[in-house]
Amino acid sequence: MRDKLIIFDLDGTLVNTVKDLNSGINYALSKNGFPTRDINHTSKAIGNGIFITILRSLPSEDEADAKKCLADFREYYRKHYLDNSKRYSGMLMTLRKLKRKGYLLAVATNKLDEIANKLISELYPNIFDMVVGDRMDLPKKPDPAVINYVINKLEINKKEVTYIGDSEVDILSANNAEVKLVLVDYGFHRSEEYLSNNSGPHIKKPSDLLSLF
Repeated sequence: MRDKLIIFDLDGTLVNTVKDLNSGINYALSKNGFPTRDINHTSKAIGNGIFITILRSLPSEDEADAKKCLADFREYYRKHYLDNSKRYSGMLMTLRKLKRKGYLLAVATNKLDEIANKLISELYPNIFDMVVGDRMDLPKKPDPAVINYVINKLEINKKEVTYIGDSEVDILSANNAEVKLVLVDYGFHRSEEYLSNNSGPHIKKPSDLLSLF
């Protein structure tokens, strides 16, 4: 691919965050008297932003309960977002090689903007040209606003952009933004619909990106 900009999803694509997300969700659920969820449930609920993840984690998907749990989740997660979250093996080396090749690298995620920037700063320092997360002024993916915001700020033609993600939300996001797509098969979402999707190539490990770019 002869691109200039590669945009990455965060959770399940750059960083395995599911343990810390699960811990934060369970803290909020338990504090509000609801049953907790296992990691498998959390991994399937991730993708549309933390409010929707919490909503999917409640027994009755009640929005008022989700708002209360969201406040407790945020209080906990701001202190524990890096307890167990890890880079995917080989991703740091891959990103450094892509950067040396001259690619601009960015993150467009539904993760809270504050936490997304802190997490990337901790695990991938001096790698990304831009990190944009969940903000009040931008609709969440699969709305194309976040991806378009990054593209416009970095002044790149859409024909020279590829988006990389691990979920059905990422498939829709890339399609809605009208950019090329690469899917990672090591992330959180392993539905048959995802695995059979041919919107773009699939990779089994981060270093496989080097054969595409």
